[in-house]
Amino acid sequence: MNITDPSGQFWLFKLLGALLAFIGILLGPVSPGASAALINLGMSLAGVGFATPGSFGTAGTPPTFPDPLGNTQATLNSIYHPIDPSKFATPPFLDPGSTVSDFVAWMRAVGECAQTKMGVEMKSFDASSAGHNGKFVGWGADTLRNGGNDATITVVNNVNRFSVSDLSEINNRRNIHGWTPRKERKLLPGGPWYGEKVSPYENYTAYDFASYDTNESYLELQTHELGHSLADITDVAVPFKGLPMASDVDTGAWFLNCVKDNYKPSPQ
Repeated sequence: MNITDPSGQFWLFKLLGALLAFIGILLGPVSPGASAALINLGMSLAGVGFATPGSFGTAGTPPTFPDPLGNTQATLNSIYHPIDPSKFATPPFLDPGSTVSDFVAWMRAVGECAQTKMGVEMKSFDASSAGHNGKFVGWGADTLRNGGNDATITVVNNVNRFSVSDLSEINNRRNIHGWTPRKERKLLPGGPWYGEKVSPYENYTAYDFASYDTNESYLELQTHELGHSLADITDVAVPFKGLPMASDVDTGAWFLNCVKDNYKPSPQ
């Protein structure tokens, strides 16, 4: 027989508490001290029960409350053991056109090709993505600014400056998605860029290339243009350097193919 109410407290204790409080009221005129003690004891029994601090006796079944989230433990787990956000990222870093599933492996391949093909030791590589300029930092021979002696070489891939139309006009060619200035100079063509200083230390990916019919990605275009930049900065002998070759067979393509060949993604 269950004699507990839904809150988990015994109703008999409530009845007893009410009776003691009533007796305490009756004793008020005779013995104020005893009256107050009985009233307090009765109110304790009838009201909050035995589960409050400082009360005596055995506590009843504590009240239960519904879990609005359905599973408190699961909620706590999600707070203290969050899921790695990389599981939800588009590899690599907001680059929908990329087929690269392991950015670390790609970065390692860039470093290998920079070392073996250009003689540059990679220190860091920050991938380009929509609205985010990427950056390569390495150590090697700098013929443009350091007389061919070793120095820190920083190459920025600017993805915010030019559109496909802009790059096409600058190069007097059609549908140009990426561009690397061959040397430090000022732009000569007309248009809003006249007189701007450019160099191989900053190459360009058109900010709207993805809206054209292409299977290229920010990461691949960045890597392609990095090949041009390192070839011009180090002045190493590489295929087709400086020649007006098609983009799929020029120096940048040669470097990109090296990276693709050395790219070894970890098993998923």
